Amino acid sequence: MKNVIGFIGALGFFLLLGGCTSNIETKDLTANDWIIEGKKKDDPDTIVNFSDHVVTFSIDTSSIPSSSKDEWEALGEEFAKQLLDQMSYKFEYTLKDNTMVWKKDGKISKKDATYTVAKDEKNLVLTPKDSKDKKDNLILKPYAKKSEDSTKISETSSVKNRVKETTTTSSKEKATGDFVETASDAVFDGTTLKGNTYTIKITKHAVIQPGETGNEYGEKPVIAFWYDTLVNPTYDNNTPVNPMTAWIINFKAIQDNDPNSVNELNVASLPDQQFLDSQTQDIKPGGTVSNAVAYELDDSTTPVTLVAENGLGKEFGKTEIPLSN
Repeated sequence: MKNVIGFIGALGFFLLLGGCTSNIETKDLTANDWIIEGKKKDDPDTIVNFSDHVVTFSIDTSSIPSSSKDEWEALGEEFAKQLLDQMSYKFEYTLKDNTMVWKKDGKISKKDATYTVAKDEKNLVLTPKDSKDKKDNLILKPYAKKSEDSTKISETSSVKNRVKETTTTSSKEKATGDFVETASDAVFDGTTLKGNTYTIKITKHAVIQPGETGNEYGEKPVIAFWYDTLVNPTYDNNTPVNPMTAWIINFKAIQDNDPNSVNELNVASLPDQQFLDSQTQDIKPGGTVSNAVAYELDDSTTPVTLVAENGLGKEFGKTEIPLSN
């Protein structure tokens, strides 16, 4: 569990970073996804994806070793990995004459990370500007997703079955006040998800087009939700609650525009920068912290269904949100 939690900040490494051969073009970058292998034994790998002007970094959770000692810790690791799967960092970049610049603030400045890009057989080598130490180089290898380990799948199934034994059907009748009596009484009425440990209240939602504030670097429109997370004053705070984790574990967004499969939407970048620091802050018992989250839309007409559920898929309720007037 400690391994997983420690990797949440790993992506921040790239914010601190400042040659082989033929001229590198954008089509070479977008030809496939890439992976940067962890430098140490227990370091996770990082997945890199390029569009024609945006580079995206995310953790390859399949590369994270397990440190769980029992089934409950394994369940905690699974939840943490689900959270990591939703996290990414995006930067605009420019590429000219084998020089790549990652623009941290959307415009060129002295704080930008500048690299010389070269090919080494199938790999890309990014050398930081003015660096003479090869250890600083980033080696991007073509990414092939690892297959799930059968033992891990078996253990996860065992954990879920154990938890299901103590989970009962939700009861709407007991949902009074800001909190319910027990976890099995949790309910979502379309605006508020009431739980016994914490409650999430959606305060507003909006569709944000590419280039607009809150979706400056996105290539698709997003639907954004602003919400408050309230922690029960009687909670013992054995496992602290933060706004981002509370939402990711309990909500998913779906656009029903695929006749063959469930189209669950991907989480987009944070749509409101005022929550950049507070989104992962622990909430005190009796406290309330606001946050926002966004999902990439696959089209601009199909309604979005927001589903509330627990970590094992037990549904608490759902609501349909139209995108057009």
